Amino acid sequence: MTLNSVPSIRLTRIIKASPQRVFDLWTQPQLMARWLSPYPGEVRCVARAELRVGGRFKLEMRSDQSGCEIEGAYVAIDPPRKLVFTWSGPPTGQADTLVTVELMPIENATELTLTHEKLPTADLREGHGIGWAYMLDHLERAVF
Repeated sequence: MTLNSVPSIRLTRIIKASPQRVFDLWTQPQLMARWLSPYPGEVRCVARAELRVGGRFKLEMRSDQSGCEIEGAYVAIDPPRKLVFTWSGPPTGQADTLVTVELMPIENATELTLTHEKLPTADLREGHGIGWAYMLDHLERAVF
């Protein structure tokens, strides 16, 4: 299967918070550490981020059964509407993948659309779909 034949992941959620609050949860390390985990249950994450185009971030995410590290670089930053970054590490087969987070204000909430592109295999795409679903569950709880 070629890179172009693997469809991207696209998830949409309604988050009961303002776009700015949701954007902050994606970009401030102390807030990122509260929810960025692809595992069910307790969130255990160490996050570092340099929020600027070209700036890097690193996540160390753990559970009782597993752990992973992800690194990336910010490609586009348009607060509080859009964030684009690379996403790479053992869970991507070290491939530089691309994540776009779009935030649209709606009545007393934010519509979040996450698109993850360039995952090199269908298996990695499926695994990341599951992981992102858990992360967005954690994000919904972290807004308070």
